[in-house]
Amino acid sequence: MRSTSLRAASAALAMAMAASAAFIRVDVGKDGLVFTPDTIKPAKGDTVEFHFFGPNHTVTQGTFDNPCQPPKDGGFFSGFQPPSGSNTEADNVFQVMINNTDPLFVYCSQPVFSHCKSGMVLAINPSDSQTLDAYKKGAGSVDSAGIPDSVSSWALVAASKAQVTDDSKTGSSSSGSSGSSSASPSSGSGSSSSSGGGLYGGGGSSSSGSSEAGHIGASLSGVAALALGMAVLLL
Repeated sequence: MRSTSLRAASAALAMAMAASAAFIRVDVGKDGLVFTPDTIKPAKGDTVEFHFFGPNHTVTQGTFDNPCQPPKDGGFFSGFQPPSGSNTEADNVFQVMINNTDPLFVYCSQPVFSHCKSGMVLAINPSDSQTLDAYKKGAGSVDSAGIPDSVSSWALVAASKAQVTDDSKTGSSSSGSSGSSSASPSSGSGSSSSSGGGLYGGGGSSSSGSSEAGHIGASLSGVAALALGMAVLLL
């Protein structure tokens, strides 16, 4: 009985730690064909929250050895996220939890004006041997960027529920508070999401289900107090 309580308490504490992890905002296309900032160093368990600006951009996981192309075994993909109507920001944000601190590269797969080739890339936890400059150099020589077939709809959250709404905090850490969450990529939810349309960019919908678990996981917030209380009661 005692060991069961300890296991439950440990699980509750782990939930509390996950819930208190930081959110880091990255703006996509707000300052032109760039991610702002274009280099971030989140800790394990932190969540990167992407905010989309016009005309129409994506967040697409890449690989260092093959710039502007998605991983062969999957990878996360936001789909095309254009703002609607007179809005300057898209209706959705894209939340990606970092499961480890290995180098990870992201690009915009918009084919018009060759966004990736033009340098619209992001380095997450770059290393001495895998740098943003090296990835940009490789991207500049590609013929076209790869566009994944499946949208990672588990990571799309309504912009009204964004965790970091203050654009003055772009690139900085912030504790989550809205209580929103996204499904784990390993859960196989199979939900669908529009890949966007409007001014240049794809349309239609795709289902989730690619294997992104190496770097990313579910976004979890708003349960720290409850989990911590459970842990105290069970000890």
